[in-house]
Amino acid sequence: MKVVEVMTSDEVQLKIARKYGKMSPLKNPEIKKQLAADITGMITQGAFQERLQIGPRTVYMSC
Repeated sequence: MKVVEVMTSDEVQLKIARKYGKMSPLKNPEIKKQLAADITGMITQGAFQERLQIGPRTVYMSC
């Protein structure tokens, strides 16, 4: 149980987000701001788009 507590702490999730570019399941906006901050050349602006982009309807869509 202690492992789960440590792995879901803000400090550990912040390190994972900065170093590896992995999204945190926590709802901490500071962690989202720091996503991939230690990785050079990684673009993260599109990860938090508010609108879902849906393509044109096709004959293969069921609804």
